[in-house]
Amino acid sequence: MSQESFVAVRRSPGAPPALWGGFVLFLALVVGISWIARARSPLRTFAAPGVQVIALEDYRFAPKRLVWHAGETITVKLVNAALPPTGHEHEIMIGQAAAMRSGPLGVLPGHGFNVPFFGSTRIEVLDARGVKMIMAPNLKVLGGDLEPMAMGGMAGVGMAMPGEKAAPEGGGDHAEPPAAMDMGGMAMAMQMYVGRWVSAAEREELAKSMDEMRGDNMFLIAPGGSLTIRFTVPEKGGLWEIGCFAGEGAHYIAGMRALVQVVGREGGH
Repeated sequence: MSQESFVAVRRSPGAPPALWGGFVLFLALVVGISWIARARSPLRTFAAPGVQVIALEDYRFAPKRLVWHAGETITVKLVNAALPPTGHEHEIMIGQAAAMRSGPLGVLPGHGFNVPFFGSTRIEVLDARGVKMIMAPNLKVLGGDLEPMAMGGMAGVGMAMPGEKAAPEGGGDHAEPPAAMDMGGMAMAMQMYVGRWVSAAEREELAKSMDEMRGDNMFLIAPGGSLTIRFTVPEKGGLWEIGCFAGEGAHYIAGMRALVQVVGREGGH
């Protein structure tokens, strides 16, 4: 990826005109609401010195471009600045080449990226408030209102991606059996944490949604919530994309994307 990616929504020959028109109207509504939300809701970007802040709004990330240095340990605070009652929950995933899927409306974004960024990188959760779900293969929860959730009772196979070590089973403070998920062609043991406030019905829906995801680390934050994480930037130089695929990919299509440039330790590409 050498420039900001875009999604070309291709109409399917078999899509009924009324169905296609309804989808276009829905996207127009999403974009319109996003502009209203930006006007009425200032970004909540309060954080301690040395902490990078990424704000999630309806429907954009701020800032739109970041620079990370490979091998550097950084602390990032994710803030869902879309406030209740009208704001939406948003997720954040990082990778390259958004996964696409075919449907009655044509070829649209699926859920996640074909090339994941984090892989088995160790992620420490320092604080979590209003976080609905975290999914990752190598988590250590040090703080926040979270608890582990077993995904269908399936044990992960714990295979490593090329050039990476396998994540330890139950890599966080709790040894829950993680599920095996596709990580760019390789299976990896995944862990899932949910907010203690999440209802049983919502947990069931989250478990069902696992089948549609491409894997890798995913953070889902409720309106007004925030998540602070610490990790060492993987040695994966180049341009990476941050995306939110909520709403069956509608958030991503509406422009909820940003870029991360990963440079070498000396500042080179």
